[in-house]
Amino acid sequence: MARELEELSDVELRGVAEDLGFDVGRKESRSDVISRIRARRLAIDEVSREEFARILRWAGEEVKDFHAKDLLVRRFYRVNFRKTEGLSPEDLRIVARLHAVDFDEDTPTEEIAERIETSAKRWTDVLKRAGGRVVGYIAKKVAGADDDEIAPPEEEEKAVGASLRKGFKAALRFSMDDYIAEKLDEIEARIDRKLDDLDRKMDEWRTREVRHRLRIIKYTIIATVVVAVISILYKLVAR
Repeated sequence: MARELEELSDVELRGVAEDLGFDVGRKESRSDVISRIRARRLAIDEVSREEFARILRWAGEEVKDFHAKDLLVRRFYRVNFRKTEGLSPEDLRIVARLHAVDFDEDTPTEEIAERIETSAKRWTDVLKRAGGRVVGYIAKKVAGADDDEIAPPEEEEKAVGASLRKGFKAALRFSMDDYIAEKLDEIEARIDRKLDDLDRKMDEWRTREVRHRLRIIKYTIIATVVVAVISILYKLVAR
């Protein structure tokens, strides 16, 4: 993100957490939330764009070449992994790591899949609550937060109203970030396609130009040979 995590409001911090697939506890401190977000981002950095794309395609999602990794990450955390049939052992381990499912290198693949499916209900609940938090739970919990704690409940009408406005603003910002990122990717892809098309046309033009020049050279050589033959024949006849 453009801003440091410490600069985000409680609402924005919750939004980042939910984009990364985990919930924020009512009593969880800001520092703990920030630590979890950073740990999750480190795990994401270890996974390539191609691996995210492969898992999303398994889930039936459409993935295009111009889709950036950040967009694929957000879509990954919206996938329901209640059923993992068809995922490769490697992809199962990626899903488990990115959802903090406990396993080690000796854990059987079937057991990893079972743990993922068992935990999937909790992830789904997080996704369902994401929108509601902005206008409900967050509005009540965020008002009046101190420096190192996710804010306790506040009943004052002004505080709730301020939190609602902040929540709507955060929700709109996250939606716009997704939209703008996707549109920029589309524009970049279109430019790349136009440049590729231009290169292809230039190659075709150069090929035609070379062929044209070779044809001229061929005709010139033929004409030269014909003139030479005629000249020789003329000299022979003249004798």
